[in-house]
Order: sequence, then structure tokens, then C-alpha cells
Amino acid sequence: MSKYIFIILLSLSVFSISYSRPVLKFALAVPPKSSDAQRAEKLINNIFNQLNYDCSFEYFPVERCDQVLLNEQVDGMAAKPVEELVYFKGFPVVWESFLDIPFKVYYKNKSLKTISWSELEKYKCVSIIGLKIINQKMPNAVKKRNLYTVASYLQAVKMVEAERMDFAILVESITDEIIEKEKITSVKKFDTLIASTPIYLLLSKKHKDLAPKASEVLKQMKKDGSYYKILEEFK
Repeated sequence: MSKYIFIILLSLSVFSISYSRPVLKFALAVPPKSSDAQRAEKLINNIFNQLNYDCSFEYFPVERCDQVLLNEQVDGMAAKPVEELVYFKGFPVVWESFLDIPFKVYYKNKSLKTISWSELEKYKCVSIIGLKIINQKMPNAVKKRNLYTVASYLQAVKMVEAERMDFAILVESITDEIIEKEKITSVKKFDTLIASTPIYLLLSKKHKDLAPKASEVLKQMKKDGSYYKILEEFK
């Protein structure tokens, strides 16, 4: 009897192994367990589960996130604006927009009454290393000697709070969560967007054939409304 049980268990084990799905590892440059992280994870899982893949996630600072994809240490990264794709030549892009990222101005200085690029040149500004879309625009509006970049959102917010910087231009959702978590009440934001950009998923070069399939799945998720339900869930 025990012989038959062993054979059955062995068969089940082989069946389980043969039907396990490959796992794609994604790099994310948002705070773990944040609403941004949960939203990105759920969207990516929904896209690639439909293509018979499971997904895992690792979290890095922006620049490190870029590097692990460039070194092909991960299967994909979420995500980059069009302006930054030039740095990832040869890497397949999922050409249906993944998310739309809003940037806002955070400030403490009461004399700061405006957020137009043209009127910010006399102020000291801080942003995040690796946010190339913002860092490319800033020198046109802010004198180069007044432009600073730091490694983390918390560091940027703390510099504004300490009045070492007049303002910061940062991704809204990430910054708002940090301000709430750290109970920082003196740093405010302007309601108007200073910039906004769609971002796209990037995949490792070995997944060239997967990118167009993922794009079609994402497009269909937008058509059937499942994409927008996920956005609403983690608003």
C-alpha cells in the first residue's frame, strides 16, 4: 500500500513541477509597501499572469534600479518616460503606457507664490538623482548653481523642511506618503501640476518577444476596465 502512495505522491510532485510557471523578476523604484508599490505589483501581475508568468519584485533607488536592468540582473523594470528610453537602447519596451506620473512642487518658503518654470530661477531647487525628465527641464528655469539632486525623497523633503532648499519637484504620490508617515506638517505643495509624463515598462533583452504581447494585454485591460479598477483601488 505504501508503495502505491509513494508512486502517487511522486506523480503529483512531477505534475506540479512540470506545470509550474516561469517567474519574471521586476525592479521597482518606489517605497516598498506604498500604494505606488502595490499598484505597480498588481498591474504587472495582472499583465504577465495572462501570459502564463508569475512575477516577483525587488526594490531599489532610482539609479540602482536602472543599473540592475542594464546589467540584465532582472527581467523587467517599472517604468520610464519616453525621454529616458534613450538610455536603454536595445531593451524591449511595452509600448502601451503603464501609468501617468504627476510631479508637483513642494515648498515651505512663504514667499514662493508661483510654480511656473520661468519664475523659479532665483530659488534653490532639489530633486531626485535619476529623475532625468525633471533634471533636464530644471536648468532651463533654475540657475545651475541653484540645482541640487539627492538620493532619496525623504532627504529632499527634509531639506525643504529645514529651509536649506526653497522647493522640491517630486513625484506626488511617493512624496505625500513620506510626508504623512514622517508627520511633516510645514512642507506644503501646490495643487497645480508642474509636469506629468506617461511611463512605460521595460523588459530584459532576452524577453524581446514578450513586450508586444504584454502591450496587447495592457491595452485590453484598459478596454475592459480592469486597469482602471486597479488604479482606483490604490488611489
